[in-house]
Amino acid sequence: MISQRGKTLLLILKKQNAAVNGSRLAHDCGCSVNTIRKEIMILNDILEKEGGCSILSQKAKGYMLKIEDDLKANLFFANMNLRTSHIIAHDYNTDQVYRPYY
Repeated sequence: MISQRGKTLLLILKKQNAAVNGSRLAHDCGCSVNTIRKEIMILNDILEKEGGCSILSQKAKGYMLKIEDDLKANLFFANMNLRTSHIIAHDYNTDQVYRPYY
C-alpha cells in the first residue's frame, strides 16, 4: 500500500517534465531528504511490479518519473485515484519552515 506521502511524491513527479530536486520534494512534503530517498525506494518496488514505471535518480538533477508501459501506468494511476485537492489538504505541510537536513 502506498502512503499519503508516496501519493504526494507520485503526483508531483507525474506533473513534472524535468527532474525535481530532492530538497524541493522534501520541502513540498514537509519531511527530510532522507525520508524522500526511503519513500522513493519503497515506491520503486511497487511501481516496478504494478505500475509500469519507475522513479529515476539523476545525480545533481533530482528525481523523475519514467513510464515504460503507458497502458499499465495509466491504469495504475487511475486506480490510485490521485486527487490534487485531497493531497494538498491532508499531506502538504505548509506551516513548517523549510530546514535542510544533512
